[in-house]
This record gives sequence, structure tokens and C-alpha cells, in this order.
Amino acid sequence: MALSLFSIAYFVFKILLYGLCVYGLIVGILFLNRKQQLDEERNEKLAELVRIASTQKELQKEEQ
Repeated sequence: MALSLFSIAYFVFKILLYGLCVYGLIVGILFLNRKQQLDEERNEKLAELVRIASTQKELQKEEQ
């Protein structure tokens, strides 16, 4: 009886452990995906700022 309870407890522990690993993988993938999206948005904003700055520089050169 005690051995079967131990076996059941061990089986439940393994299921919970594997579930935790899968959960960690899913959360990690979602985190990396979100980080990549934020990096792409930041790069787009920086590219826009560079375009604006270069346009302003060209306008200043034309004024002089």
C-alpha cells in the first residue's frame, strides 16, 4: 500500500515537474517574441528619427 502511494506521488511529481518545464518554455518563447517586437519597433522609431535629422541637416545646408 505504501509503495503504491509512493509510486502515485512520484508520478504526480513528475507530471508537475514536466508541466513546469513546458510552462517555462512557453513563457520564455513568449518573452523572447515580445522582446523581438519591441526591438523592431524601437529600430523603426530610430530610423524615422535618423531620417528626420538628415532632412533637417539638408534644409540647414540649403538655407546657408
